[in-house]
Amino acid sequence: MTTQPPPRLTNGRSDRESLPQDNVSRGEGLCVRCHARRAGTCSHPFPGRSGSAVTGAFNVPNTISFIRLALIPWFLWLVLVDENYGWAGVLLGVIGATDWIDGYLARKLNQVTELGKLLDPVADRVAVIVAVVAGLVADVLPLWFAVALIAREVVIGIGAAYGWRHGVTKLDVRFLGKAATLALYVSITAFYIGVGFKVDWPIWIAYLFGIPGLAMYYLVAVQYLGDLRRAVTAAS
Repeated sequence: MTTQPPPRLTNGRSDRESLPQDNVSRGEGLCVRCHARRAGTCSHPFPGRSGSAVTGAFNVPNTISFIRLALIPWFLWLVLVDENYGWAGVLLGVIGATDWIDGYLARKLNQVTELGKLLDPVADRVAVIVAVVAGLVADVLPLWFAVALIAREVVIGIGAAYGWRHGVTKLDVRFLGKAATLALYVSITAFYIGVGFKVDWPIWIAYLFGIPGLAMYYLVAVQYLGDLRRAVTAAS
């Protein structure tokens, strides 16, 4: 007996309605029928999408970022009040290490959030600016080095204000920017430790990381300003 194909309706579909399918790739086939995902409220993450933002602000990576911000007043006290530059440098090294840890955990635990994307660069910027200004006041950092860093931050701050005025509130973080921040963390930390503990070898490390770190910092600033110009053009 010959098998007959299922009857067709006039609109070209079979009489059995197909299940609703979301437009996802094969590797993301789980949760195909999770309609809450479209609203951003799906309770479980997608496999293999560690870079996607998820809901829930109070997670491990964001908590570490908040702790990093909370350590900055202690750092200021060590520098400006206690004048203990060596241990201030150690604390700055801890602050810099948490920058890597929270980013790693966010990707590893699939806990990337919109708050975290905003909080991480803000914490970086605040820590670097505070360390540079305090180091300039305490005569820990070379004058040319501190002034170059502050001038770069002023330019980026003006650009950020311009972008905010035109509806651009954030830009994607570039790898070169993270590399520059890491190099400057190492350099500034080494300056504090070398001056505070009165040893020479950390000063050499400070220059070894500081000069290329400063060059990368300015290069990525040019890239960010280009990103900002394109984002403002797209938003207008």
